[in-house]
Amino acid sequence: MKNAAMVKLPEEKAENDGRSCIHNRVVQYLREQSIGFRPFQKNEMDAFMTTVGSTLWQLDGSWHKFHTASNVQALPESLHFVPEGRDSYRILHHGNHKKKCTPQIKSDELLVNYERLELLTTKRYLQAEDWKPVLRDIQQLKDSIGDYLRHVFRACDVKSAPSCDLEKVDVENRVLKVVLPVHQRDESVKLRYKDLEKRLLDVPTYTELNMIFVTPIERRMKHKYIIRLQLGFAVHLYRTYSPNATFVWRIDLSDSDVNSALVVARIEKNHH
Repeated sequence: MKNAAMVKLPEEKAENDGRSCIHNRVVQYLREQSIGFRPFQKNEMDAFMTTVGSTLWQLDGSWHKFHTASNVQALPESLHFVPEGRDSYRILHHGNHKKKCTPQIKSDELLVNYERLELLTTKRYLQAEDWKPVLRDIQQLKDSIGDYLRHVFRACDVKSAPSCDLEKVDVENRVLKVVLPVHQRDESVKLRYKDLEKRLLDVPTYTELNMIFVTPIERRMKHKYIIRLQLGFAVHLYRTYSPNATFVWRIDLSDSDVNSALVVARIEKNHH
């Protein structure tokens, strides 16, 4: 490891459960890559471990589903941690009995993992030369999840799965709506959207912002942040499911929709 005295790895955990086992495998993966974090990169290190660890936990024991799905590239083998003699780390302990808990891949959780990985790949330290092998693995992991989600969404059939909500899962679906200004807001609401308002005011009207950079990471909190959006000016909110993302930009209510149509076209071109 380069400059070993100046870099550090996350501490390994006591392997009391599957999550801690996966955490330790990620640490070992970084060690094998001869890579580490600088002392001032604690936040980056924590974010990396949380993002990669939670994604691998979600996928634990389910890699074969990706390999058998159509038009889905294989998940990176370097991040495939299979316990010796087992298929999964997800083991539930009930007294003296052990029962394997087969992971269930849930689309909404995978969407969260996809967004977190997408944000992780933008981090500056991952662009460094010695981090490039790790960046490639993270990008491949993200792209494989994206392929799998599209596979699942296309396979969704109302006849065979009447509970399937096509409004939410159809990869071709797009939602564009106006959010009108709210001039009388509680101080707590103003504080919640202060960062978003500043970002939007710092750029010209009709300049889109991916809300992944301002919303909470936790899925339910993120959902509430978006649906309860209250700003001091009018915006367009654009939701796309391929990839799963929400964009927002300031608008002039006296304008026609032509400018927003141009923004949507730009988003579609840059993100598909």
